[in-house]
Amino acid sequence: SYVFRDREIWIGVILLALSAIGVWASYLIAHLPAADPEKKLPKNIFKPLFDNLRVLLHARPLALSVLGIAFFIFMVSYMRAVMYMHGQSRNPPWNELHTSLVVAFVALGVGLGSPLAGYLSGGKIELGLVPLGCLGMMGASTLAALTINQELALILALIIIGFFSGFYMVPLYTLLQHRAPRQSKGELIATSNFINVTGAIAASLLFYLLVTASQAIGVAPVVEQTDMIAVGELIDIKKDKHGKPDLITIRPEEGEDITFHVQPKIPFKGDVAEFINELIEQMPNDNEIEFDENLLEVFGGGVQIGSSVVVSKHVIGDVTRFRVRAEGNPLKTVYDFRRLPFYLFLGAALMTLIILVLLVRKLPDFFVRTLFWLRSLGKFRLKAVGMQNLPTAGPVILATNCDRLESSLQMVSATDRSTLFVLWENPSGREIARVLRALAKRSSLVEVSKANHQDWLAAHARAKKALHHGDLLAVTLDGHADDEVASLLADLRQDSAAPIVPVFCGALDGGPPANVRVVFGAPLGDDASLDDIRQEIRRLGVWIRANDGTSEAAH
Repeated sequence: SYVFRDREIWIGVILLALSAIGVWASYLIAHLPAADPEKKLPKNIFKPLFDNLRVLLHARPLALSVLGIAFFIFMVSYMRAVMYMHGQSRNPPWNELHTSLVVAFVALGVGLGSPLAGYLSGGKIELGLVPLGCLGMMGASTLAALTINQELALILALIIIGFFSGFYMVPLYTLLQHRAPRQSKGELIATSNFINVTGAIAASLLFYLLVTASQAIGVAPVVEQTDMIAVGELIDIKKDKHGKPDLITIRPEEGEDITFHVQPKIPFKGDVAEFINELIEQMPNDNEIEFDENLLEVFGGGVQIGSSVVVSKHVIGDVTRFRVRAEGNPLKTVYDFRRLPFYLFLGAALMTLIILVLLVRKLPDFFVRTLFWLRSLGKFRLKAVGMQNLPTAGPVILATNCDRLESSLQMVSATDRSTLFVLWENPSGREIARVLRALAKRSSLVEVSKANHQDWLAAHARAKKALHHGDLLAVTLDGHADDEVASLLADLRQDSAAPIVPVFCGALDGGPPANVRVVFGAPLGDDASLDDIRQEIRRLGVWIRANDGTSEAAH
């Protein structure tokens, strides 16, 4: 309405045109058969919502994605409110167009970051980008707080926030769409949107509570006001082309009419120096005219020409603001919010840190994935095949050929669940990678060797604990520690009913970058021997090389 004041019909025309373009674009989507054509409309329309919530929260990959996406929507609503408060607290205040343009730079950042995140993901769900996105948003929010009064620097910080939010969002949205069951994919995405709306409402409530708290503790101090500088009938209102009042005239019961200008009307008498002096004397500050908000104005009520009004005055910084209210209404308290956006941006950084901690609790090896992704840039492009064979919930034993740190982390990065890897590493191919190895051993890696019996005892204990928590457990089966591996599998089978999923990891060519495939096979029967499992892993390797990685499923 700022640009199309008194021409609001064009807003409807533009929206109608965009809708028509959307309808036309929808016809370009390939037709897909219904996932569940026999499904009927439930009698209790709320039951599917609760059922889908249980599914989302029970499956760790889906819970991870839904929690992360909801936080993003929460932050979008929160940051928008902060920026509009910041615009209103400027001296002089930003108009609607100015504020909207500044906020739009976040979208520019998202538009730059999201395609890059998709490209860097290398054709798979790269969850290692999520912590990188969180850290980038935290740093950019802190930068925005420190440069809150420097508009160009603030815009740069907003672009960076949007850029890293693309790194944060792309893997999570992809994870939700990829891991949602085919029969209920649409329902689960709709339920995720319900959670997102709840997050947006929560952001509004939190913003209100923070503003109220800032008023109570003095971060937003009370502004001293001079009341009743004019009392009488409102006889004239003049507005600028955007509908903002820039002149009002009050007719008191006695005396001459009183006029308030946004820009004082000083007659020019031919003397430039005298005109400038009068301008300085009469207008030491920028002026603003405000009306008390009143929802009844929609129905013809509120302050209008002919209403009896009271004008008060207050000064914030270099701006004098005249506030008009209906006579009989109490004088509202005015607060100075200029310092508050600084703390609200710092609060955004803190909340991003909190969500990162919560996500790490869902996926403890997050930072291992991030460091491994950074270390692997340009070396290989990894693709996961047969992910439908990997359950979204419950304990699973992944029997794999990975016998090096790099290949084991390639397999872990192809999964979307918390994974503990019992690695029997080939001594001839042992990599140094001290930082990465140390970080992995703290969260997701247990190294064993044939000669060290204590390592195997520790591996038994941690493996049982991982399965008990419903996590993935990966075990190196190709190697020379046959007795130890057979003993570990027998112990785990006795203690847990976790299915065994064979996994092959290997490169299709020499590159660079090498095309690495991680192939998840169908779960094996409980009676599968160690040799049977190894044979199935080799079969997956032969199959993926024969198909050159073009197939999406391991049969």
